[in-house]
Amino acid sequence: MEFESLVEEGRYQEAFNQLDPKGLEDASYRYQAQYDILNVLIHGRKVKKEGLFTYQAFLKYPDSISWTILGCKVLVNYLDTGTVDTETLETMKKYNPDKLLWLKPLQDLNKPR
Repeated sequence: MEFESLVEEGRYQEAFNQLDPKGLEDASYRYQAQYDILNVLIHGRKVKKEGLFTYQAFLKYPDSISWTILGCKVLVNYLDTGTVDTETLETMKKYNPDKLLWLKPLQDLNKPR
């Protein structure tokens, strides 16, 4: 099954299993963000924010409206507080309507595992 279809259907573990973290340090922010989101969805708050592939870019560009940085901002807030920053999700929806595929997984962080 296609990666995006798995994400759309909420089959996050299966989507995560299709990703290979080797080489992600040199990959685009897009792939790093996808991995980070699914990693936190699967492993929850056991993930360290410093271990997010997109964390350094987030620190460098904290005011960016790119979906990858906004997604990282949501993840960092979740890892720090255990809650999803809905204001950042709204910003993501407003400025990145073509990336709404990743909005639901970020919202799903609030669901019990």
